[in-house]
Amino acid sequence: PNKPYYLVDKGLKPTGVYIRHGNVSAPASEENIKKMLKDSHDSFENEVSSNQNLKFNYLNNQLNNNNIFFDKTKYKILNLKNDDNYFTNLALLLSDECPFSIKCAIFEGNDKITFKDRKEFSGSLIKQVDDCLEYLNLINKISGKIVNYKRIDIRDYPEYAIREAVLNAIIHRNYNFSGS
Repeated sequence: PNKPYYLVDKGLKPTGVYIRHGNVSAPASEENIKKMLKDSHDSFENEVSSNQNLKFNYLNNQLNNNNIFFDKTKYKILNLKNDDNYFTNLALLLSDECPFSIKCAIFEGNDKITFKDRKEFSGSLIKQVDDCLEYLNLINKISGKIVNYKRIDIRDYPEYAIREAVLNAIIHRNYNFSGS
């Protein structure tokens, strides 16, 4: 269950990890090693949260604003609590106590050395997404041009592209690591 197995003196790299193909042992690729590491653990979201004192004020407000009823009876249905009635890490991510954060930075030029502005967002992942998109929307400049008798507003970046980039970053993030 604790894959991958490897040669201690070689470590977790292709020279130290082998995969059996029929009667031949072949070095594992970096991708195979990463997959074995990922597959050897339960998903982060399903594990029991180390913090069991969670509140969901922001999530509740958002759901109520959209006429979606949410209370403690929904915790198990939504996998916020496991069968033993413990909060999962999914609950931790959606709770007001979420320990992870999002950092956004606007740089001068393409060198990523000089900051024009930067912000860090914390709280529930739902709140972080809302705050991050609001911030990026303020920075996403609008220019206009007149076509015939109508003004057409054009943003530097399409709003849907920014939304997708932020959501993909959050969804595909590896929460087993604690960096922001």
